[in-house]
Amino acid sequence: MSEFVLGPHNGLHINGTKPRRPKRRKNKDPLAIPTLDPQPDKSTPVATQQQCPPTPVSGQFEVDSPPPRRAATMIESEHWSLRQTETGSFEVNINSINNITDFLQTLSLMASESEDPTADPLHKDEVHSETSQDSEGSASKKNGRKLTMPFINFHSELYAQQDKNSTVEWPRMKTALPALLDDCVHYHLQCMNPYYPVRPRRILMNWYSGLAEPTKDPLVLAISTYFVRHIFIHHMPPAFDKIRDMRVLDAVQTQLALYTREALSDCFDVAHPHHIYALCLYNMNSKVPNHLKAFYHTIAVRMALELKIVPRKRNGSNSTVVDDELELNNRLWWYLFQIDHFLTESEIISCSILQPTSDDHAALSKLVRPSPCSLDEPDEVTGSHLWSNVLKIWLIRRRLEKEIEELDADDTIAMSLMSDKVEREISIWNNELPDIFQQDVALKPENFDTMAQMCFTIGIERCTNRILLHRLFFPAADEMDNLTHLQHRSAIYAVESVVELLSMRRAVIDIACCQTWPGDLKRAIEMLMICVTFRDTTVMTRSKLGLMRALRLLRQMPETEWKEDMCINNIARIENVLSSWPESPNMVETPRSMSRASIDSSMFSPMGNSCPRYTPLIDGELYMADNQPLMFMPDPSADALAFLDSNLANC
Repeated sequence: MSEFVLGPHNGLHINGTKPRRPKRRKNKDPLAIPTLDPQPDKSTPVATQQQCPPTPVSGQFEVDSPPPRRAATMIESEHWSLRQTETGSFEVNINSINNITDFLQTLSLMASESEDPTADPLHKDEVHSETSQDSEGSASKKNGRKLTMPFINFHSELYAQQDKNSTVEWPRMKTALPALLDDCVHYHLQCMNPYYPVRPRRILMNWYSGLAEPTKDPLVLAISTYFVRHIFIHHMPPAFDKIRDMRVLDAVQTQLALYTREALSDCFDVAHPHHIYALCLYNMNSKVPNHLKAFYHTIAVRMALELKIVPRKRNGSNSTVVDDELELNNRLWWYLFQIDHFLTESEIISCSILQPTSDDHAALSKLVRPSPCSLDEPDEVTGSHLWSNVLKIWLIRRRLEKEIEELDADDTIAMSLMSDKVEREISIWNNELPDIFQQDVALKPENFDTMAQMCFTIGIERCTNRILLHRLFFPAADEMDNLTHLQHRSAIYAVESVVELLSMRRAVIDIACCQTWPGDLKRAIEMLMICVTFRDTTVMTRSKLGLMRALRLLRQMPETEWKEDMCINNIARIENVLSSWPESPNMVETPRSMSRASIDSSMFSPMGNSCPRYTPLIDGELYMADNQPLMFMPDPSADALAFLDSNLANC
């Protein structure tokens, strides 16, 4: 039995024997691993039944349910036991890995009550009854506006849909495994290190070449599990060139996930930077159940505490000399932060378990984000700057989301000022980007080959976060008939950002055909699916034009040829929406105050002389008929969509 010790440091330690692997029936398929969303055990106590489920992958509006009161009574359970030691720490014995999520949820509920000054069990019910009526109105206005993020679950993963585990066994798996691992490691360093240089390429290559048994190493297996779909679809190994069957790919990834899980279970009590990196990568693939994502994350955090892997703090010095070991630890902590960030936003864990927490903006702003070191190759130097600025805008978005959720949704003036603040903060972030990410520099003919891809990538990140922020100003599901001035403007901003994102993704694919990232496209499509339901002529028209752009892009992606579920489902949904055009329900006129001329001119940057800017201006001519009825608009399937393609071709 594994023993979890919670000490004053608020970290999680595992002592004693290695965690027992879950038992599997002998007559069960060896490839089958626990299902992603297991049904709750009927014998589970009330604590388990009241835990918050993961955020569904959808763009619907949801209201957060309040945590159950008197959570302190939930600490006693038949699935775990707790004992306080003489030193003041607590020893927790958990009977099964499957109960780790329930236990963490119980702890979070207790922690949330302990922060309340009225949390005394003797007075809590009385105080609650006195204040519930007073706070009901304001709480409904604030919490009722908190939306489920469109497809935010695991949004760093290349293929983010949680795949069902394959029950097909591929006979060639064992003989092909060494060569397959070689390809996965090689292309991961080639395709991903320019984006996230967690460990510099030269370090990992030296390490990998010295491994006696790569097929047993947890980091090698974790990299392969995470990246094998990318390898098969975009860099098919010559030995498998005639194998283009999604069933084989699912079987290979399922088997790799099983190998990785076995390798990780043998090193839970051995803290090492590579094990932390492996746990992070394994947490971002679609073959891991949610309860195991929470468990593996706690193990990674515990290892980081044991190894004293902490982020660098700003010391006020202007020196550019960085100790390589300190910077590598700093990068690893920030990668762990990303996983914490994803799991928290997906509600797989109810609160951050890092120090500082992933939503403590004040503390995080005092830390040094990833920066170049002497071990980096040129593309990794650019990647470290890219990664740093991506993290920066994530932190800005999280801070602004908190501010928005604290506002009264009926306070039109405050909400309008906050919308302006969102635009202003994103503009400031964009202006502070290094020159290599500025379109004036990167898109010049002499720099296009070396800088354009990363410039477009950082632009995609800007559009994504702008979309996620403006969605907070959208109306509730039952108030979509008549958009206010602010709601209309936010919808326009979101749709324009999606169209700009699609334009830049198309440009990135033209430069590096393997950088498709279907997860980013799905999130953008989900936003268009929300906006197309608004009964507003301009918003609906632009949303459908954006869906046409997305459909054209999806049909040209290699994932569609492979019949990847995510792409095929998105194509079917878009075709279903567009098939009803122009036979659409009656819609209201666009507010006069939100005509095209009144949109903030700061969004439309002047075009350069040599190459077009990838801003909403590129798509501006698509929307000249903003206030015309939908039925009088020309068919954009050929002419309008070709407008962007001509601009892309000129680059």
